[in-house]
Amino acid sequence: GHLQTNKVKQVVGKVDLIQSVDSERLLRAIDKEAARLGIRQNVLLEVNIGEEASKSGFREEDIPFSVAVLDMDWHITKVDPKYGRGWTGHTWNRELFLDPADFLRKLHDRNMHTMLNLHPADGVQAYEEQYPRMAEATGADATKEEPVLFDLTDPVFRKAYFDVLMHPLEEMGVDHWWIDWQQGRACAVPNVDPLWLLNHYHYTDNCRDSK
Repeated sequence: GHLQTNKVKQVVGKVDLIQSVDSERLLRAIDKEAARLGIRQNVLLEVNIGEEASKSGFREEDIPFSVAVLDMDWHITKVDPKYGRGWTGHTWNRELFLDPADFLRKLHDRNMHTMLNLHPADGVQAYEEQYPRMAEATGADATKEEPVLFDLTDPVFRKAYFDVLMHPLEEMGVDHWWIDWQQGRACAVPNVDPLWLLNHYHYTDNCRDSK
């Protein structure tokens, strides 16, 4: 439900996520309290996409959103520890996004773009929707749930990374990638940071088909 601004101090820092932040006034109050506590508070912004008079949300205040930036929660993060930490993910979290394609389409209808956060360092684990295709493309043993290791220096993995993981999401409507920093420092090429490789290959991939 709606969080009143006079209740912000009772909530900030005590919950993982504040949902339905529906006004700039409330957002500023949360930001002020988080700064006072020296923390970063995760929130979800309520946008009145349907422009219904009976509902609140940022549209009615005419805040000029241009890009919806989605942090890690766009994908599944709560995973069995045998699969890792949940930082890496490529499968939509359908508890928060019931119909991802419809969500992206409605943003585009409002002339808005979408950016998704990426932490691909842990590769592709067996719980991911894309795992069967990635395992087949890279030779991982799917019967043993062998993880597909992240290695952009391997042309086989690199091709599968874009063809199986990135391009379908872009075709669904994702416009930009927020390539986050946690890729580790291990790389088959000496003295090359994996983050640099990610930026390089994403840039060159954007040039495909004369884009």
